[in-house]
Amino acid sequence: MKIQIDEARKKLTGIEYLNKRASGELPEPSMSRTVPIKMILIEEGRVVMEAMGDDRHLNPSNTIHGGFIATVMDSVMSATIRTSLKAGEDLTTIEINVKYLKPALPGVKLLAEGRLINTSRRIGTAEATMKNDAGELLAFATISCMIFR
Repeated sequence: MKIQIDEARKKLTGIEYLNKRASGELPEPSMSRTVPIKMILIEEGRVVMEAMGDDRHLNPSNTIHGGFIATVMDSVMSATIRTSLKAGEDLTTIEINVKYLKPALPGVKLLAEGRLINTSRRIGTAEATMKNDAGELLAFATISCMIFR
């Protein structure tokens, strides 16, 4: 699987790569077995993902652990930056900031929307919001990623 994903990133633009993952033509990264995330919208500078925490993701207060939320936010924002990358380019997170506003509950669909702020030669920045299925804002975040061109 790793070789298939590595080869695809060398040949496909970022948005092409994400679309092939979303369609199932390429496998999802192994992290998606731990934190199940589904891409539901991919366009230049904007990505929307859906996630749902369950009993495996609870904190001592019986709400979804903040690390789960941060992982989903990291995923949606880095994918948003990836939409601006050319074939052969890659990225990695260098800083993420998440602000939690309300607890996420198990079994409730979460929607994370990432929006591109800026990409330069070496750094990409994005922001994201996370809402529950009732439309309540649960968290917002920003990210900086190093771009490898």
